[in-house]
Amino acid sequence: PLDGANRPNGIEKIDFYLDEDEINCIELLILIWRDLRSDVDIVNDYPLLSDEAKIIAEDVLWIIKDRSGIDFVSDDNIMRLARNLIPILAKVYFNIYKTITSQISVSRGTIKRSSLSMLFASICVKYINHKYDVELSDFDISRIAIVFVHLIDLIEFDYIPRNVILYINTGFEGAEIVRDKIIRHFHEKCFNKIDIYGYYEGRIAEKNGYDYAIMNFKEFSYRYDTPYVHVSQILSADEIEEIRQKIVFSGYQLDDLIIDLNLRKEHFHKDYKFTDKNEFASSLAFELAGTIKDYRLIYDHINSVDKNFITNEVLSIIIERSWTSKNYFGLYQLNKPIIWNDRTVKYILVSAIDYRDNLAMVKLFDMLNMEFTYDHSKMDELIDAFDYFEAIKDIVRKNITM
Repeated sequence: PLDGANRPNGIEKIDFYLDEDEINCIELLILIWRDLRSDVDIVNDYPLLSDEAKIIAEDVLWIIKDRSGIDFVSDDNIMRLARNLIPILAKVYFNIYKTITSQISVSRGTIKRSSLSMLFASICVKYINHKYDVELSDFDISRIAIVFVHLIDLIEFDYIPRNVILYINTGFEGAEIVRDKIIRHFHEKCFNKIDIYGYYEGRIAEKNGYDYAIMNFKEFSYRYDTPYVHVSQILSADEIEEIRQKIVFSGYQLDDLIIDLNLRKEHFHKDYKFTDKNEFASSLAFELAGTIKDYRLIYDHINSVDKNFITNEVLSIIIERSWTSKNYFGLYQLNKPIIWNDRTVKYILVSAIDYRDNLAMVKLFDMLNMEFTYDHSKMDELIDAFDYFEAIKDIVRKNITM
């Protein structure tokens, strides 16, 4: 509450006077700009707003689940979102939502590179706008979007720890040096076991189902089908990187995810031409819709996509999967830049993906979206790729955190 009790006297010491209303205004400014730490107890510290914040947070997460199939509903996530709603609800409660914050642009922000996060934040803002008959700003969307950026970042791909057999021709002591350096360098989850055998015992790898062999002798001495990485007795940085790329990365279960993207040559367009938004929306809706109703939903949605989904001249259009007859992941490299809601667009990324019970797919799409909006050359490479599957894998391989 904005009472004067126990307020510090520092203001009086600098030889000017603020009346009670001015002090209250400063307190409100601090509140609406407050960046709350994760350990803040909003129930006790913000009793006027915390209950409403929790209700809104839970409702929004359920709406997201119903519309997209993405299940973020949990007590921790509700509190995380609710905590970040406190400053926004303070603006609404004190009727100061039309403040300087409404003039702050996020067009240059990296948050917009995560179009899923922007979509979820937009859902949240629309909910608040409707509930309180207000009109929050793009700044508020970006403020909420950072919560979903964090939630997506916390998702991990399924991983099967690797079983590795190690052959080093300098003996067991030399092999232990190599093994210990590998274990120190990588996360403990990466390996189920790294077993050491004499270099003449390669048949053991064949019989016992090891995923990879690591060796330091010439490849022509190896006569077995188990894939291998050749290293020196003292591992170099390049050899460590090869182990990461070939062995550690192979544990990530990505194949089914990439297959579910439904990658097809006809979904990747170079020098794509269209006259205006209506033409593009009509063409895409005709391709994706299964019914006349779905056609209209897709067409209207594409035309309504706003500037919050344009970053670094890339427009991201996310279509509800229930409106389409199949998963869709498509890239459009335009033959010339267009203006879409006062923003220049050179590339369009279109997705309609089934995320139900599949948070790893959320992680995969967001990783690709972030990479494409950061580096246009990655889209060009994918459009021109001979093998889309391996091209996607290569992007993930370079971005994944071990």
